Amino acid sequence: MAQAAGIYFKSTSTKNTKRISNYRLDKTPVFSNANFFELFDKKLSKLWSHKLPLITYHLNYFDNIHTQSKVSGLKLINDWIDENNISSLAWDPYPTSLRLVNWFKFIANHNINNKKIENSLNRQAEVLFATREYHLLTNHLFKNIVAMLYAGIIFENVDWKKWAIKELFSQIKEQLTEENYHFELSPTYHALFTFDLLDIYNILKNNRKDKYKNITRKLETIIPEAIYWCDYFSRDDRYYAINDVNYEGCPTFSDLEEYCENIGLDICKKEENQFYPSMKIGNFELLIYLAEHQPKYNPAHSHDDLSSFLMWHKNKAVIVDTGNYCYDESTERSYSRSTKAHNCFTINDENQSDMWKSFRIAKRAKIISKKVTNNSIEIGHDGYKQYKLNYKRLFNTIDKGFEIIDSFECKQNEQYTIYLHFHPDCKIDTLDKKIIINNEIIIEIQSEKWEIIETEFYPEMFKKEKKKTLIIKGNTTEK
Repeated sequence: MAQAAGIYFKSTSTKNTKRISNYRLDKTPVFSNANFFELFDKKLSKLWSHKLPLITYHLNYFDNIHTQSKVSGLKLINDWIDENNISSLAWDPYPTSLRLVNWFKFIANHNINNKKIENSLNRQAEVLFATREYHLLTNHLFKNIVAMLYAGIIFENVDWKKWAIKELFSQIKEQLTEENYHFELSPTYHALFTFDLLDIYNILKNNRKDKYKNITRKLETIIPEAIYWCDYFSRDDRYYAINDVNYEGCPTFSDLEEYCENIGLDICKKEENQFYPSMKIGNFELLIYLAEHQPKYNPAHSHDDLSSFLMWHKNKAVIVDTGNYCYDESTERSYSRSTKAHNCFTINDENQSDMWKSFRIAKRAKIISKKVTNNSIEIGHDGYKQYKLNYKRLFNTIDKGFEIIDSFECKQNEQYTIYLHFHPDCKIDTLDKKIIINNEIIIEIQSEKWEIIETEFYPEMFKKEKKKTLIIKGNTTEK
């Protein structure tokens, strides 16, 4: 068994529209990550469209409607009704789902009775029901379910409500792991899923809760655990950049905690996450990636990052993920999904899996061994089996720090590269075979070939910074 570099870290028609029935909702928190209107409204010929589809989607979610007064909110809604025909991107099922729920909440909060808006809501719900996203499933279909549940209850439409309740049970079972963590394994998508669960509980408990007691009881068990993971995967109300993350329009842990309190639910602490266990010693903390691409039938938001990790020292980020810049097919998109954008080992600078287009994965790396103890975590995967290479990474706690050892068996002569990405705020110095970070962390490198280069860092979508990246190189036939 050869050993690569050991790394040591120390110190529907509107003519016959049924009027909205009386309904009530508990208050929804206004969260700060909903500012696309403020960012783009002055740059657009029309408020509702942008050259980038993702931004067009966000502009049509109406997440920020809850920051508006009754008068300004009504103006935005009426402008949207006047300016958007059914052929526009705004009518896609995903933004329609979010917009419906946001409008229903705004109407409830401000006690609005407006026939024009009711007609539009009914028409949007009809179109959504005809275009439910069974071709995508995952979080898209769940957004459809939430919106149709609201529309079914509020418009007293039996077909919409019956479909939503049936699919709700099915998709909760499908989309949550045994630990009640969302199966796309993204902290921000999990937070949005949790927010959807709270929205569902909100409308059910406030509108004939006795009729939906089977669902509400199930949600009373799931939601407290789901919210805990939002805390586990965040620090200072900022979610970790694991897989695709999109902070825009995403509730923070504090937002979800407030929503929980508003509707009378608590938070339940869980044990370690099986996909992302943590290790702590002294002032160091690691979060280790032990998750294959999920869900298997549509891992669109998954990155190629088996055996990667994040590291903090004194609660400050040191080793980071590159992040996610955009969803469009681009150099940045390809890089952010790649193995080398993560803290990983590569062979011939290739990905562990066959990543292609913006959301596709062909051949996928599989975990072949995994061992988690109190003092160590080991993972092996077959991402480079085409080179007849068996690879393992071991994380050990040592005195006042960590030891990370990459080892492999390979009879062919191939080049390996190990990448470690430092947070942009880190001060990096070098001394012989040591890297000194912030004048207090020492990394000892057990390899002769290494260098520090500058690479891109994406703190948020559509934002770029520079970070320092350590690259360690060697050959598989070296002892």
